[in-house]
Amino acid sequence: MEDAQQSQQRLQEAFRRADEDLKARRFKPLQKQGYLCMAKCCDADGNQEALQQCFARCNQPVEAAGQLYQAETQRFQGRIQRCASACQDTAQDLMQSMGPKAQEDPKQVAKVEAAFAACVSKCADEHVGLLKGVVKNIDDQLKALSSR
Repeated sequence: MEDAQQSQQRLQEAFRRADEDLKARRFKPLQKQGYLCMAKCCDADGNQEALQQCFARCNQPVEAAGQLYQAETQRFQGRIQRCASACQDTAQDLMQSMGPKAQEDPKQVAKVEAAFAACVSKCADEHVGLLKGVVKNIDDQLKALSSR
């Protein structure tokens, strides 16, 4: 169980670092561009409606980046959840294959729990490896947004 928890913590830490890095390198510059653009809107002639439209245009890349980031992270988290669910299904199948008395046998229960923990640990480790590609994909898409 300890190994599974450590793997999950490694995954969470890797995700946290990637999140901070993307926000510093991509989101902050996009936000800065948006605010500078909005400041220029205030210098332009026009009524309040034109000003609001200008603000909306300036903020569009920031909103698009947020939506893109949210969609990609939800997709990644969904993959992790599906992997963990598969581990749970495998553990349940293993328990059932041991017969109806298996739940009463601490050794059998420990065997199933160990198999589940190993599976979850493998899921976490695999997804730590996949995170680099996910981050690159998000980064490339955000880079394209910021160059518009």
